[in-house]
Amino acid sequence: MKKEMTLKTKKWMGYDFNNPAEKYSYTERALEKAFMEFLRDWKKDVVYLLKDSDWKINRVLPNHFTFFVFLRNEKEDKWASASVSDVRVWKEEWYNSIMVRSAKDAKDYGGRNKYTTLPNLAKALGEL
Repeated sequence: MKKEMTLKTKKWMGYDFNNPAEKYSYTERALEKAFMEFLRDWKKDVVYLLKDSDWKINRVLPNHFTFFVFLRNEKEDKWASASVSDVRVWKEEWYNSIMVRSAKDAKDYGGRNKYTTLPNLAKALGEL
C-alpha cells in the first residue's frame, strides 16, 4: 500500500523559505523559526511513514536550512543516513529527492548515495 503525504508536510509544498508567511516577520530569526517548524513536521511524517518498518529515527542534525537524519534498524543492526538539501534553494527536494546511504553508526556519513522520495523512504532504506 502506497502511503500518501500527510497533512503535516503537505502545507510546506511550494513554501518559500526566503519569504516567510505573514505569521513570521522577515528576519533571519523568522526564517529559522519557519525552518524549525517545517523540520518538526517532516520528522513526524517520517515517523508515520516508517511505522510499518523496523527503521526508526536515531538523531536529527539540523544545519542552516539543510539537515541530516540518522536512522537505525535495531532488528537487523543496520544504520542509514538521510540528507535534505537547502530548502531555500531546492524548494521541494525535501519531498522529491532525499539522499539516503548506508552507515556504520550514527556518526558515519559513508556509503553509496541513493535518492528517494519521502513516501518511498521506507522502501529505499530496506534496499540498502
